[in-house]
Amino acid sequence: MGVISAVLFLLGFVLFWALLPYLPGLREIWQRTDIEPLRITRRSEVDIRYFARGFRRLIKDDVAEAVAASRGQGEAVAGTFPRGDRWLAVGGAEAATCIPPLDNDGVCSTAILAGDDLHLPDDTVHVAEVYGAAGVRGGAKSVYRALLSDGDLHVGRESVILRWIHADGDLHVDTGTLLCGRASCDRTLRLEEGCAFERLNAPEVVFGVAGGEAPPAPPAPDQERPLEPKDLPNKVEVTAHRWFVLGKFEIPAGRLVRADLVGSESVVLGPGCRVEGGVKARQDLEIGDGAQVTSAAVAGRDVTLGEGVRVGGPVISERTVTLGRHCLVGSPEKPTTVTTETITCGSGARCHGTVWARERGVLPVPTKTEKTPETATEPVPATEEILS
Repeated sequence: MGVISAVLFLLGFVLFWALLPYLPGLREIWQRTDIEPLRITRRSEVDIRYFARGFRRLIKDDVAEAVAASRGQGEAVAGTFPRGDRWLAVGGAEAATCIPPLDNDGVCSTAILAGDDLHLPDDTVHVAEVYGAAGVRGGAKSVYRALLSDGDLHVGRESVILRWIHADGDLHVDTGTLLCGRASCDRTLRLEEGCAFERLNAPEVVFGVAGGEAPPAPPAPDQERPLEPKDLPNKVEVTAHRWFVLGKFEIPAGRLVRADLVGSESVVLGPGCRVEGGVKARQDLEIGDGAQVTSAAVAGRDVTLGEGVRVGGPVISERTVTLGRHCLVGSPEKPTTVTTETITCGSGARCHGTVWARERGVLPVPTKTEKTPETATEPVPATEEILS
């Protein structure tokens, strides 16, 4: 009897330790005390103006009186934010030709706040924010942590924005500038050739100044003879307004399609054709010059929009998007999104809404064969070298 008791005790002891790690899980299954999903706040990720609005609230709460006092002939006022960072409020002539205070290493660590139009010097590094209650004009070859303007904002050539930039008016980014993080405005955002960016948002985003005249619109497709599924050499599965096309296929130039197109491989739309719907390709999507897509353009790999292409949007790709010269995405009435890993923008291209390159967006310098207007400086590509 003693041996049996000892064996049972040993088995019970081993079973207890074997089941011990599972007790919290078994308890949760029985009582279900943690069934609510975790609350995750994504406003900082979704709202491109999140940081600009936060900085504006800081100014309104803590330094609004100092900024107002600096306007006109008011004297410069210095102070510190609640977090301990220094600020300097300037106005009038001091803002028009602002000379920021520099540390021993030649860097401005003081936030510059202006009640009037602010003009910053060239070749300056600002590691604190810059705010203008009116317009702001940044100097050339400068580095900024962040810029906020209640009016128009102009960034000088070959500069770098490290975190974010926002203007309540127009935002003009001069040639060779690198925009890290977020850039937004409430009217027109224009990037000159040689710029690079990550995330843009505005009612109208204009790429380049050297696009020249837009090409003439191609002839309208024949409304009386729209393309039918039987006109394609591929097998087509038709479901309501959608055509699912097996294999690679191409829509001939100048044809009209009244359907959503879905391709199991790559899709090519010929020049001047019109698709009254969206286009989705599992591989690559190429849209020829002057073609129109009234809805979305989506590809599993690359999306290439030719010259003068119009897309209702959104434009989504898993790899690259190329916006041809003078192409148009979205409209003022229906802003949309262009998003992918890498975006290449041709001069004269326009987008309404958000342009988001998860790695980098670039606006290449025009080749010598392209017609460019006379400018004071030659465009230069934005690279990390301008940080030095």
